[in-house]
Amino acid sequence: MQVDPQSFTPLYRQVADFLRAQIEEGRLGPGEKLKNEDLLAEEYGTGKATIRQALRLLRTEGLIDTENRRGSWVRPRPELTVVSLRGRAQITTRMPTAL
Repeated sequence: MQVDPQSFTPLYRQVADFLRAQIEEGRLGPGEKLKNEDLLAEEYGTGKATIRQALRLLRTEGLIDTENRRGSWVRPRPELTVVSLRGRAQITTRMPTAL
């Protein structure tokens, strides 16, 4: 799958969107290792710096964990907590994760 260099969406966001969709759709499951940066760069037609930015974004979203020189893995889906507000409004949030 290639990214669209003509798009207004930055390349790293396009890659992150593709990977996020695979995680959310279950094609990449919890604990599954992602391809290494070289393979991802080749697959998406980008440089490794773009892949690193995409992975950084997914880490900040809590979707993956990365270990230096070992790679990145899909994190287990967090348990969601429903918090009721006054009236009919409600929010859904992920509780902080201890490191």
